[in-house]
Amino acid sequence: MTANSISRFFSVQQAVYGAIMLIIAIMWPVAHIIKGTMNTYGAIFSIAMLAVSIYLWRLAWIDLRNDFKKVQTPNSK
Repeated sequence: MTANSISRFFSVQQAVYGAIMLIIAIMWPVAHIIKGTMNTYGAIFSIAMLAVSIYLWRLAWIDLRNDFKKVQTPNSK
């Protein structure tokens, strides 16, 4: 495996884990609202968790996009 393929693998892994974290950050407060157990601290935590997961997923997406851009060699036209 080359360094480029390893970098791409970890970029994909970060994006997948970021998407999973985002799904959990959305489902967690919805479940507590439906269950009726959401309090003020839980609401603050869920908003913070959602904001952090969106930010980290966005960073992973940028890294993934940069890893899969076509690399031009000096001899290619």
